[in-house]
Amino acid sequence: MSMFYIQAIVHTHGIRSLRDIRKHHLPMLRSIRKRGIKVVRDTYGLSAGQLRLFVHYQPSYYHFHVHIVTLELSGQANANVGMAHLLDDVIPILELEPDGSSHEQGTFARMTITYSIGTQHGLHDALVGRQVSLTE
Repeated sequence: MSMFYIQAIVHTHGIRSLRDIRKHHLPMLRSIRKRGIKVVRDTYGLSAGQLRLFVHYQPSYYHFHVHIVTLELSGQANANVGMAHLLDDVIPILELEPDGSSHEQGTFARMTITYSIGTQHGLHDALVGRQVSLTE
């Protein structure tokens, strides 16, 4: 099998998007990475280097999930810049958060995240309308 698309959906409620992820979620993210790669290797015979694991921001639905796709499919699975954030980039960013941080919000909640959305996304019309009003 050369192309497939899998989602790892977390059991934890309250993690809606990348903005809700904190340092204490690192074990969960590492487990998703490790177990996702193992399942794909054992089931389809593909190595980690043949995969892309990423998170969308803005997501298509607000219950945290990780997309796992083959390289061949990554261009068709919205794994493009401006939408996809590689799990291998998310994890080290969270590792930089200080232990016992006094910040109420995690790094991703505080940082500016540039993103693009398609015309079919639920936020499209509201954002385009707001963008027009800002340029007048």
